[in-house]
Amino acid sequence: ENKELLSIRKQLSRTARRLSVLNARIKRIKANESIGSDEKRRQIDLLQVRKNALVERTKRLTDSLPR
Repeated sequence: ENKELLSIRKQLSRTARRLSVLNARIKRIKANESIGSDEKRRQIDLLQVRKNALVERTKRLTDSLPR
């Protein structure tokens, strides 16, 4: 079973990095005082959709591993 985990380790690491980047972008948007609240919400919502898609793909990948 560790073989399967090792085989997807690279993908999991890549996903973790992408989530970190998306979280940093969300944080920068929230801190940006030159953007209106509606635009902030729109931008954050788009990034949140991307985050959710990454997490869902990762969940499907890990769910396919034998228990």
